[in-house]
Amino acid sequence: MKSIKINLKKQFTLVWIALALLLLINIVITIKPYTKYKKGQSLAIATMLLATDEFDEYKNNKKECAKKMYEYFNRKSYRVYLPKYGYIDNSKAQESIGEAEEALKKILQNAGYKVGYKASLYFEFTNFFPYYYDQHRTFMIFYIILISIVLLVNIAYILSRKVEINVNENKIIHKKCNGKNKQFMIKDITSAETTFLKGLKITGNGIKAKTLLLKNNEQLKDYIINLLPNITQSNLSTADELKKYKKLLDEEAITEEEYENKKKELLK
Repeated sequence: MKSIKINLKKQFTLVWIALALLLLINIVITIKPYTKYKKGQSLAIATMLLATDEFDEYKNNKKECAKKMYEYFNRKSYRVYLPKYGYIDNSKAQESIGEAEEALKKILQNAGYKVGYKASLYFEFTNFFPYYYDQHRTFMIFYIILISIVLLVNIAYILSRKVEINVNENKIIHKKCNGKNKQFMIKDITSAETTFLKGLKITGNGIKAKTLLLKNNEQLKDYIINLLPNITQSNLSTADELKKYKKLLDEEAITEEEYENKKKELLK
């Protein structure tokens, strides 16, 4: 009798399709706000080019222009160190940058664009996917975790499909996921039981074989157990006899020495 695996190929295909659709829908609904963001970016760049000639050398390259403007509005330090001159206080320049950003913020708001605490954020993203990740960071973290879980389960399923158990009247052949076979004699088996996820576990003297997702795990278990009637009965008889003599010992009907002798005799 051979183990028969449950085929979950269709279920996994549907899960992967659902995950792909979820990501696709999330991307599609982001296209509209991104398009508006890019229009706001174009307005912000045009405004800055009119207000100052500092970025004229980049005006023919929109991406580079946006990058330089973002760097301009996001200078970190009020003090700059130059090797030749030492520290230079640029707090006045920072004030000018702040005023420019406030003016840009009002222009964008008047044009109907949503502006947060910094108008310079309209210079931050020049490509869709960095913008998408920034807008859906929590979703992407959750999505990556979900993808990882499904992938691990999928790999485990693929590996489990390579595991087989083949039983005949004399022995059990256990094929592992690495392709190697192990053979166990029926006389060495002590138990066979079903486990979670339609699994089967076989144990015995130095024997441990298990697999999951079997269509016929119950039938395979019963088949193996039916091959062990004498062994099972013998084990039960020995256990019963030991219990009987232990009770006699506890009741002081036999001595400790007599109990130990009988125990050795039964366990031979």
